[in-house]
Amino acid sequence: LQLARMIGGIAMGGVWHRPHMLRSESATEKPHSWTLSPDNVTTVKDGMWGVVNEDGTGGRAKIAGRDVCAKTGTAQVFRVSRDIDADKLPKDKRDHAWFVGFAPKDDPKIAWAVFVQNGGHGGTTAAPIARAVLEHFFLKLDARKGGQQVASVAVPQ
Repeated sequence: LQLARMIGGIAMGGVWHRPHMLRSESATEKPHSWTLSPDNVTTVKDGMWGVVNEDGTGGRAKIAGRDVCAKTGTAQVFRVSRDIDADKLPKDKRDHAWFVGFAPKDDPKIAWAVFVQNGGHGGTTAAPIARAVLEHFFLKLDARKGGQQVASVAVPQ
């Protein structure tokens, strides 16, 4: 949650909102702001866009027509896993996978953090999970823009 909030604040140019699961009228808490260099924010956003859209490690989260920006990560579990193919390790000894990001690039509507315990590399395990969630998010967002009511959707497991 802290990673999702952090990346959301960078995406918003230095404005950090309190995380929430549902939109409600009572969620009127003022966001926190920090002054960030606009040039640095642009550089970070461009780099994160490249991770997904320019053959980076997050390419499995790419969605045509959507400017998804993200960063993959791997948290090492044991030193022994350093030079060993993850598929050859017992599951409980595999590294943790994570993937944080926001979308769309120039008008962020969503920020996320996906963490997969013992999932290996973020680009191969966590990025496809984020893509599935984002596809449903954009489906609902587009329907709302068109004035349609959309039922809740389940994310494939």
